[in-house]
Amino acid sequence: MEYEAGVRAALDEVQRLGKDGLEHFIAVKDGKEVFRRDGTAESVDLSDAHGLIPAGAVLVHNHPALDSLSNMDFYSAKSFNATAMYAISTDGSVYKGWLDPHLSNFLGPSVYQMFWRSVRQKQGPLTIEDELAQHLVNIDLATMKLIGYEYELGAETAAKLAERARKSRI
Repeated sequence: MEYEAGVRAALDEVQRLGKDGLEHFIAVKDGKEVFRRDGTAESVDLSDAHGLIPAGAVLVHNHPALDSLSNMDFYSAKSFNATAMYAISTDGSVYKGWLDPHLSNFLGPSVYQMFWRSVRQKQGPLTIEDELAQHLVNIDLATMKLIGYEYELGAETAAKLAERARKSRI
């Protein structure tokens, strides 16, 4: 995966900061950090950040788990008129997503949120499929050309995908 100027350093920084189990967010524009905020274990509150993050920035954050970009990540990218959103997980998996401005309204609740409602309503411990669900849905949406999506998987996530593929062949 090719990174925009300043993005690899921002990914390394949010992953370093994320060792505290919280999400951390950095916006990069023209290779320079232009905004930074720390969050909770589930999210970073950006509700008051409009006007502080310039249009065309690249948004970078960590996920304190193994999950990929969520619907809220894509909506944040759209909301801030960002060129891309990156997330780095605990095993170093890097996920990059972006929206085609002509298709981003279609993506809305009708596709992504219906899926997430069904996943979030499940009870009990997460299965391999649950942990990989965001990534697999993003691959499907990218295949349908509804989103842009690239990734580099870390060792733990790659192993879980291989295990899932092995079990599905049995």
